[in-house]
This record gives sequence, structure tokens and C-alpha cells, in this order.
Amino acid sequence: MSHIQHLPLELVERILDYLDTRALQETLRTARFLHDPSEKRLYHTVCLSADSTKGLGDRQGRFLDTILRTTRLAHHVVKLVMGGCVRGEKPRVNATVARAMKNMHNLKQLGIFGYPYILCTGLDSVPFGPNGLIISTGGKVRPSDVNDYTSLVSILQAHPKLEELALDYPKLPSDLAAVLKAEEDGSIPASKVLCPRLKRFYGYDEGLRTFLPMRTIESGTTMILGSDLLYLIEDVDSDVWMTPALMESYLHLRFLEVWPARGQKTSFLSIIAPYLASLTHIHLIDSTFVGGEADYLLLPLRQLPALKSVTLTNLEDPFVTATEVQDIVGCVCTICPDIEEIFVGGEELPLLYHYTKGNGIQISSVEKKVECRPYTKWLCEP
Repeated sequence: MSHIQHLPLELVERILDYLDTRALQETLRTARFLHDPSEKRLYHTVCLSADSTKGLGDRQGRFLDTILRTTRLAHHVVKLVMGGCVRGEKPRVNATVARAMKNMHNLKQLGIFGYPYILCTGLDSVPFGPNGLIISTGGKVRPSDVNDYTSLVSILQAHPKLEELALDYPKLPSDLAAVLKAEEDGSIPASKVLCPRLKRFYGYDEGLRTFLPMRTIESGTTMILGSDLLYLIEDVDSDVWMTPALMESYLHLRFLEVWPARGQKTSFLSIIAPYLASLTHIHLIDSTFVGGEADYLLLPLRQLPALKSVTLTNLEDPFVTATEVQDIVGCVCTICPDIEEIFVGGEELPLLYHYTKGNGIQISSVEKKVECRPYTKWLCEP
């Protein structure tokens, strides 16, 4: 350790970047000259969200108490993910989370999962302006219950600089849906549009459909509800995807991730494909693309003139065989002869088959990160 203090500061900081949380904590206690840079890294990214972690509520409470007592540490927090407790279970967290939020002036990415956090954080009156925000109900919630969480309208109005938004709501709260509808109808002036700088959106199909107009969204993810969920939502007529405002907004999309309803061979992709002139990357998540069942998903790809990359993941079978991969790649190449790369794999499989034009199929050891899905980039082990 004594040799490190003679190294250039830039090199020392690069070394610290490779240390995990436990190693940084040890460094804080044993090396005084590394205290400040280690402390800054330790509090830069804080993940306190895991249903199965024992003592999670106590750890959250200790973190919030620390943030309340020490402003210096609060200012180090740039990314925060919290959640995992049910409503009312942790009074200590409920009582301190809003006040702690007001100390984190430099917070830029925030993920809030479930009760009590959505209700208690006071996100419409915090001093920071995040560029990325995840708000999740934290589980299966009936559409009739989503209005009980909090006013998403007031939260989004308070953060006009948001560039990335994930709303894990099965159905948008009625007040938010009404505002978005009024925007598209022209009842709300352009200067009052919610999150006008939004570039990336993750949510269910209703969310994507209502946020696309009036904004220049380049990356989108849509999950379509299936009959295996606890709640049921009526089928949506295909005409709702073909309004003038939506047809214009499709031209901005470059990345798209589609989760079709399980067991259903219909997809809005076939409806909007002719208008996705700028789309370069697409990720299709389906339980039946193996064995020739995927034509209903793959055929629209021929209508995407700018398409460069296709990712296909199977939700039911994480172990896709080499023969199946050959068939899938051959099918995609037939439909899209100019495609540059294809990723194929199971949702739980860390290794993906990777096809590149001119090099054939190889096994990729690099985890595929989907550009338009914030969960992929944000969630981390606490």
C-alpha cells in the first residue's frame, strides 16, 4: 500500500475504479491518503434494492441516516436504486427518505421500486434534476390500484430535463394518461409538455404509445401484457398506433425492444414497421421464435431500411442449440440480406451467439447490453 502513494494521482484513481464495495471500505479504514477518492467512489453508486436480501430495510435506514447527518457524503451520490420493501413495513425508511433526498444535490440517476418509496420520496420537490428516472410499482399491480401510488404528473413536471424514463406500470395512472392525451390533442402548449428532452423510454405499450408524440424519443421499449398476468387489459385496436402524431414520431426511433404478449402471434411491430425508417437496432423478446414459429415477428424486418442489428432472446428456453441458431440466423439473413449483426440467446444465458456479416456465427462472451432498456444498465447487486 505504501508504494501506491508514490504513483501519479490519475493512475491511483484508475486502480480504485477496479475495487468493489468491500475493498473500498477496507481502503477507507487502512489508507488515510486514499480516504477521499475511496469515499467518493463508495457513495457514487448506491444500490439498495433486492427482495431476497436479509436486513435490506435496516441497511436502507442506515444509509439514509448517514446521508442526513453528513452533507459531504450526500453530495457524492450520483446514482441511487432503492426498493424491495412493502408499504408500511419500514417506518424508519418512510420517515427519512424524503429528507435524505433533499441532501443529494448531485443525484443524476434514480431508480425507485415499490412502496414505500414512491409515496414517501417527495420527488416533486427535490433539489436535484435527474437525467434518468425509473419508477416501478415493484410487482404485479391491478390497473385499478395504480392511482394509489402518487401523482406521476407532478413528479415529471418537476424534472423537465429528464432524458431517460422507465415507468413500470401495467396501466398509466388516469391523471398522467389525461395529460398525455391533452398534449397530443393540442390542448396543452408545447412549452408545457412533460419531459420535452426525453430520448429513451421503457414501459408497457400504453406508455410508449402515449409518450412518443411531442417528444424526440430515439430508444423505446414496450412490454405487451399477456393473459398469464394477474390483471387483464382490454385489447387495443391497431388504429391507436396510427395517429398522425405517432406516425411522425416513429421516424425518430433508432433502437426498439419489443416484448410481445406470450402465446399471441400479433404484434404492433407489423403495423408500424413501414414508418420506422431510422431504426438501426431491434431486440425481439419472444417465447416461440425457435422452430419456425417466428415469422410473425421477423417478417416486418424486411420493411426496416436502416436496420443493422437484430437481437433475439427466448424467454422459455435459456439453452438455444447451435442448430436452432443456424436456422434463426438463416431466416433473418434471408429477410434482411444487408444485416450486419445478429445476437441469439436465452434471456438467462450469459453467452450469446453472435453473427456478423462476413465472419459467420461465434459465441460471444461479452454480455449484450440493450441500449434502450435502462434496467440493463442501472440495476446492480447491493
